[in-house]
Amino acid sequence: MATLPADEDYARAVLSIFQTRGVRPRQSLRVGEVKFAFLRRNMGRAEDFDAAVQYAASQEWLSVAFDSIRLTEPGDEEMHTVPEFRTAPPPRLLPLIKAPGKALVRSRGLEPPLRLKN
Repeated sequence: MATLPADEDYARAVLSIFQTRGVRPRQSLRVGEVKFAFLRRNMGRAEDFDAAVQYAASQEWLSVAFDSIRLTEPGDEEMHTVPEFRTAPPPRLLPLIKAPGKALVRSRGLEPPLRLKN
């Protein structure tokens, strides 16, 4: 399989998962755990994850054995050059309120709470 320039970026994304988890050299994470984080954080597709792990193993950043991915010394050095990947927090939605005689509006928290009559 040919190596694509994007494979290095995906491999760095995988290293950022190790960085976020505070993994040290010669420590391992389960393949499924890393793959789940890769997909959940929208770093790429399942095929991209497989290519990333292959690329990282070819660079000796990671070693794969059984059901684990181990961070190597060169991988630890490379990991410190990778910015930590963090997803942006979801935008804060303002609560909907209904002012008397008006349509629903978004509250900015400055209005007094509405009292509902039964």
